Amino acid sequence: MESKSTLPSTKNKSHRSKINEAYTDLKNYVEGRSKKGKNNPWRNAYNHASHCDVKTSQSIKKKLDKLADKFDERKYIKVRSVNIIPCSTIFGLTKDACPNQVAEDDYDYIKNLEANSKVILCIKSRNINDFISYLEN
Repeated sequence: MESKSTLPSTKNKSHRSKINEAYTDLKNYVEGRSKKGKNNPWRNAYNHASHCDVKTSQSIKKKLDKLADKFDERKYIKVRSVNIIPCSTIFGLTKDACPNQVAEDDYDYIKNLEANSKVILCIKSRNINDFISYLEN
């Protein structure tokens, strides 16, 4: 999962642009081509999964650990072989302001993102509590 956020007042920022930014970061990290640093994304995922309150199964942690070891050996994988969750959050929207929604033409863009499977999240800050309630149910 990678999440990117912005303010609605930022020029030319939309859910689509933030989803694209998150997807590009995921792709570059997984494929070992990130220019933002050489952090091992699988080691990071393993660390998150290892928090006791997350209750991740041992089998998932083992898979993440193997992927982390391969990454350290510079044996990278393609993003199309993994499940991804690119996220976009636009902060500070009022209830009357709803700019930059995912438009019909964005669906073709999203459909063509390479991944084994993908979940796309677009969140407006005014409805974050509704989103948390949804996750809790």
